[in-house]
Formats: sequence, structure tokens, C-alpha cells
Amino acid sequence: TTASSQGAAPPTSSQSQSEVKTQQVPPPPPPRPEDMLKTPDIKIQWKNLGLSPVSTVDGRIKEPMISVLGADVGQLIIVLSLIESVTKRIFEQEEVDELLVRYLSDTSRAAFSMYSDTKSLDKFCQLT
Repeated sequence: TTASSQGAAPPTSSQSQSEVKTQQVPPPPPPRPEDMLKTPDIKIQWKNLGLSPVSTVDGRIKEPMISVLGADVGQLIIVLSLIESVTKRIFEQEEVDELLVRYLSDTSRAAFSMYSDTKSLDKFCQLT
């Protein structure tokens, strides 16, 4: 085999190119998410997303949990928005209603939550 750029030693004067064995260097492990935060004081405790309730980000809950603005409803809105962005297609209200009903029917989680405030709820009611 011939020398490659992946860690093979260059041939010595007594070795020809064909005698040099390539040495495969394994790729480095992917970085851990907490290492990418660049804040060593933050510790991430992993949760099972399918079984864990989603909370809001307002700070009322002190135990480790998965937090999204708006809690479960906020997570659903983010997912639907991503699907719309990728497919370049806007969901009709009836489709969103059906997806929500199917999700609530199929999930094994005991709760589905929504957090908001009066100002946001008033604005939502004006739009619908």
C-alpha cells in the first residue's frame, strides 16, 4: 500500500513507497454538548425526551428538566415550524388540530402543558 495523509509514516531511505503500511487513525470522538457550551460551570443532565415532561423556561421549577418557551405547546409549535421551513409548505389549521389530537392520543406521557401570559393569550385571541 502507499502512504496516505491519515497518519502513515513517511518512507525511510531503506523503505520504498510500496513497503510503507498505512496506519488508520480513528477519528476523534464527537464533542459532548456541555463541552460546546464553553461554560464549564454548567452541567447537563440528560433526560429521555419521549418520557419527560416539558416545562417552561420561567425558573419556577428547580429540578433538572427539559425546558421550552411555552412548554409542550411551545415544543409543538417549534416542530411544526421546522417542518414548514423544510417542506416550504404552511400547515392549515385543521392539519395542526389533527396532529395535536394524534399526538395526544399516541403519547405515553401523562401530561401535556402550555405556559403563557395574559398579554400573549390576548394577542392570540385577537388573531384567531
